[in-house]
Amino acid sequence: MKALQTTLLTAIIVTGMTACTNEQNIVTPATKKVMNASKQAVTPTMQPIELYRLLGWVENECGEGIEDENSALGKSRQAYFQFTQSPKSNKYSAFVDNVTIKGKRGILSMQDNRTTTIKLKNATYRGLPLNKIVIEEGYEFYQETFFFGSGANISSLKPYFKTSYDITKFNSSNNSITCESMMM
Repeated sequence: MKALQTTLLTAIIVTGMTACTNEQNIVTPATKKVMNASKQAVTPTMQPIELYRLLGWVENECGEGIEDENSALGKSRQAYFQFTQSPKSNKYSAFVDNVTIKGKRGILSMQDNRTTTIKLKNATYRGLPLNKIVIEEGYEFYQETFFFGSGANISSLKPYFKTSYDITKFNSSNNSITCESMMM
């Protein structure tokens, strides 16, 4: 910590000197090295974000059993749907690496399909690294798959899931959990 403080103090002094002498082009390579080191030393690292509050509704029969939209699970589902509609412009956008949409946008007809892939960075779900969310939509189906990092033990999540239907699928071969539903 003391070395970082010394580096930062040196950088402040050198930066001030550089500002005073820059008109005369007296910036030495040593000055540049100290200035660059100070920039690297204060770069913050992004802490992982726990997405349980955003995805907790999935544990309740993939959202099928939520009837009260004002309950904690109902609010979680609403926040998730807002997130998936505009993943790059919400409070979680810093944790979205990339978004791709394949297929027709807007209202889907009987032969249309759409796949939205949201790649995440520094995101976890109940402590397991969550890498991406894939949403597949068709005229009469809707499916969401949550892909976890390699080595994540997704079976450790099973006790949290309440399901009386066969709509939640755990796939240990690709570390994913899929929620399927038929829309009619």
